Amino acid sequence: MLRLLIAACLLVVTAPALAADPSGTWALRAGDTTIMLFKVVRTPAGWTGEMQEPAHYESDGMSFSNISGPVERQQATTGRNAPGGGVELTFGRPRHDAIPSVFIIRARDRKNADLSFVAFGNEPANLVRATPGLRLGGWDKTRVYLRTIDRPTNAEMTALFDADQVPRQHWENANWKAVEDADQVRRNRTQAMLDAGLLHSGEDFYHAAFIFQHGSEPADYLLAHALAVIATARGKTSATWIAAATLDRYLQSIGQPQIYGTQFKNRNGIFSQAPYRSDLLSDAIRQATGVPPLTDQEAQRLELAKSAAPTRK
Repeated sequence: MLRLLIAACLLVVTAPALAADPSGTWALRAGDTTIMLFKVVRTPAGWTGEMQEPAHYESDGMSFSNISGPVERQQATTGRNAPGGGVELTFGRPRHDAIPSVFIIRARDRKNADLSFVAFGNEPANLVRATPGLRLGGWDKTRVYLRTIDRPTNAEMTALFDADQVPRQHWENANWKAVEDADQVRRNRTQAMLDAGLLHSGEDFYHAAFIFQHGSEPADYLLAHALAVIATARGKTSATWIAAATLDRYLQSIGQPQIYGTQFKNRNGIFSQAPYRSDLLSDAIRQATGVPPLTDQEAQRLELAKSAAPTRK
């Protein structure tokens, strides 16, 4: 009897959690506006569903624009279990280059689900369980609606960034050999998280850009630039500065002049931005990316020269 009880307990503990049921009506929202509705129905024969959408709109999978009514309804032509879980619904009328509209809906819990639009391959959009009586309509044709995306910030990535910044806040007392060794460890872990798809938010990619900006090879700086671009695209507006700085550092690392002027090097107590193509960009462009204008850069260079500080990485 005791063995049977233990076995029963093990079954309870080790049994995988059941996936949330995707049945029901789900709303695709952009801010406070509902763009589309999906009704998912489980029948004895399998899955089916319905989609409600504006009669006219333009979309790249991330935003919706030029929206106008009336609301149109489409019945799914096919429905099946999606690879990796969830429901795959196909709707007959093609919209994008004659490709049928194929959607995958995966419920995260009773109130939230992910929507993937196979034609675009963008990251999944958020769906929320529709309230009774919810109707589409009332769109502003002149507006661009950005779909709602839930991008949690990775706590480990934040901790790596915080550790990266500590010695650089007190650089005059830093043991730079030890810092470089720790930098390498942080880059290895950040790369592993990137490879595993564990970074999502603009904050995550902003932090990761700094980690690789403190690398040692041109490829590190180029990757840092790519990460900064993603951070900016995902709403971290202050990432424009690190996007500029990573490009400058990459250019100088391959023997080309920087273009923003973010990089200062100490050569025997003489601070220089060379090589620097300072005429390529206007001060307006620099300031649009959070980089000081040329006069402020020169003042910064002179201030650094006064202090004759050691090279700061």
